[in-house]
Amino acid sequence: AGPGSDPQLADYLGVPPAAAGPGSAGPGPFLVIFDPSSGAKYRLADNLPPAAAAADGGDDAGAVTEARVAWVAEEYVAGRLRAFYKTAQLKEDWDVAPVKELVGSNFRDFINEDRHVVVEFYAPWCGHCKNFEPDYTRAAEYFESVYGTDVVFARIDGTANEVEGVEVRGFPTVLAYRRGAKGSPVDVSQHAQDIKAFGREVRAALGLPKKRRGGEKEYAAATRRF
Repeated sequence: AGPGSDPQLADYLGVPPAAAGPGSAGPGPFLVIFDPSSGAKYRLADNLPPAAAAADGGDDAGAVTEARVAWVAEEYVAGRLRAFYKTAQLKEDWDVAPVKELVGSNFRDFINEDRHVVVEFYAPWCGHCKNFEPDYTRAAEYFESVYGTDVVFARIDGTANEVEGVEVRGFPTVLAYRRGAKGSPVDVSQHAQDIKAFGREVRAALGLPKKRRGGEKEYAAATRRF
């Protein structure tokens, strides 16, 4: 990739804006190996160790030279390259609302915390996502009121972030990560259009006991007297 590259393709491959786009006066070629079978992307700039950089006398860690192309090709065939995953910048207030706003860089750390986690992968342009957002927020507030900090809801822009091991085929996609089984999330997207059914599916996926909010049982009993 380099000056004149398609901006959308360059963004998908992780090519810095300065090195791509119509009329770009970028620093020069930018090497990315793309594996179509897995969708994995390997950037030279992310993988070149100092020793290899010094070997061909290059000062720029991302510069593409014949020696570096040969080195990265050998490492790719050996399966030793580190894949690139796109991530947006983490917002300062990402954890303030009932639904936490994740990005690629903090996704795994957040998921691996010792609690149940529900994550919605959304797209800003997705109409179904926009319609689902109020119900998803209400579900987050309900589960927090019933189960406290044992359950947390989050969302992540699936167009601006990529997560290793997670392949999203449509939006919205909602995955439930059960404590003690974080490696096997359950897709609970099926009932996204029915908030009650969605709540039941989330509770089942996380293995949660059925509970009521404080005062809810008394209110239900009172209404039966009328």
